[in-house]
Amino acid sequence: ATDFVRREVAAFTERPAAWWTHTEDVEDFLMRAFWEIKGSVLQYSDFAKCIQENAYVLQRMHKLEGNLREPERVFDGPCLLVTSADSPEFQDVREVNSKFCSEMEVVEL
Repeated sequence: ATDFVRREVAAFTERPAAWWTHTEDVEDFLMRAFWEIKGSVLQYSDFAKCIQENAYVLQRMHKLEGNLREPERVFDGPCLLVTSADSPEFQDVREVNSKFCSEMEVVEL
């Protein structure tokens, strides 16, 4: 999965921003991710719904966890955080995770 994400980030960053439209970016990326992890029973509509619902849940979890307690130790290793400038789910994620990841690389699409 990490190799897939790194390839996708490289592909996004190599293209000029004007080439992409937000809707096409998201839909194309979701379809590639779906085919990367597709199991025999997973339907694309279920996959897309899961992504949408989990984005909200992850945002809430990051906010709650960041306010409740700090981890006992920092994660010491490479970490790739891919964010979207157009998505509110990522606004707090960078700040919260940067405190607890010693080698966090952030790519904003």
